[in-house]
Amino acid sequence: MLNLLSDNLNMLMAKARLNSNELARKIGIPATTIKRIRNNEQANPTIGTLLPIAHYFSISLNQLLGNEPLHSIETNSLYKIPLLTWKECIDYSSLNYEMFSNKILTERKVSSKSFALIHEDNDIEIFPLKSILIIDPEQQIASGDFVIVANTEQKIASIRKYIIELDQIYLKSLISGTTISVLTPLYKILGVIIQYKLELKTESL
Repeated sequence: MLNLLSDNLNMLMAKARLNSNELARKIGIPATTIKRIRNNEQANPTIGTLLPIAHYFSISLNQLLGNEPLHSIETNSLYKIPLLTWKECIDYSSLNYEMFSNKILTERKVSSKSFALIHEDNDIEIFPLKSILIIDPEQQIASGDFVIVANTEQKIASIRKYIIELDQIYLKSLISGTTISVLTPLYKILGVIIQYKLELKTESL
């Protein structure tokens, strides 16, 4: 197992063009620990060490350990998208994404204006608190999708469920006790939530 772990980590880092010091900086693990794993000198790496590595490369722990195949995972097929605040995302289309240092990796193919948000609402339990939501503004919306919606008057963004019934579009709040609203010009759909993930560290470039 340790041989496969070492081989997998070396392959992933080579494809991402990362050295041990760079990966250590990105995931908050000592470079010496990463070097020992790469050289197959780490006899018993802990879950706390391996999980950040797996999360960074958007693979499962079993894939990293070699218990499951990596398939054709290519690090150059991973997409980096900016982590925005809920206020920033309202004007996502006018933002220069190159200016944002915090990036999230996703294996999902996303459009150039996709972005990520941290779920911070205790009243919405459909997504784990502090999970990272991946939003694609160009994803085609279907009934039942979860979307990010901006109230254009209050300049507030929130999560809603997109529902189509009898050719009428509704936005359902995920907070219990609230009503379903008809989609009107007051609301602007910013994008579809296509994935959520739990990250231990974001990437600072």
